[in-house]
Amino acid sequence: MALSDWNLAEALNVYQIALLSAGYDPAEFEDIYQSNWSKQVKTDTAAYLTTIKGAVLTGKIECEKEYDQQDFDRGVDWSASLIDIQSYVRWLKERNHQDKFFNCEFWRPDESDLDRLLSPWGKFYAPKLAAAVSAWQAVTTDPEAMAGKSPKGAIEYWLRVHAKRFDLINKDGKPNEQGIEEISKVANWKPRGGATPTPAPVIAKPTHPQPKRDGQVAKTGGQVAGEVPASFARDELDEEIPF
Repeated sequence: MALSDWNLAEALNVYQIALLSAGYDPAEFEDIYQSNWSKQVKTDTAAYLTTIKGAVLTGKIECEKEYDQQDFDRGVDWSASLIDIQSYVRWLKERNHQDKFFNCEFWRPDESDLDRLLSPWGKFYAPKLAAAVSAWQAVTTDPEAMAGKSPKGAIEYWLRVHAKRFDLINKDGKPNEQGIEEISKVANWKPRGGATPTPAPVIAKPTHPQPKRDGQVAKTGGQVAGEVPASFARDELDEEIPF
């Protein structure tokens, strides 16, 4: 397993996160208890283990906690508890801390500009911009997302559903409606509202001269309307055109 494959994870336990943050591949420690890690690995991961656990217990980092049923005090089972990666990355950024994996310029040789824009690990990651692009992508590629909604309404709905992912949650736990409104204006491809106009039918111009009306003579460039230009050869005319 390549180290870059860990980018796919949405949640990991505290030991896996500490190892990655310190520059180690957790795959190499799958069968080794933390107490049996080498002295150097323990030293490199100690600060991460301590601070991450503290942030989880104080609610600064989101985590699905599991408890050790065999422990009399029912303490947190850190091996089974899963920490939300997005929440951990935000926590690192808030402290302006650059680790060796989650919050650094990790190599991505095949990464496109769009990947860089949406990657929370990028140096110039802009959450609101990423939210606008993600919402636009999701709504425009899912026909059901637009059912009974305007583009702006569909975008707003998607952003509310995924508000937590882009840190669009207020302190009371509800979606940040002002932020969602601002982002939806950016992603809305029909800011004037209304239905998509139906293209007007294209009426082909006649390919043969129109007959002149009785008593009317119209000239264009010195030529009487209805006459065939003398420069046209007879074999170029459609002899079956009714006049």
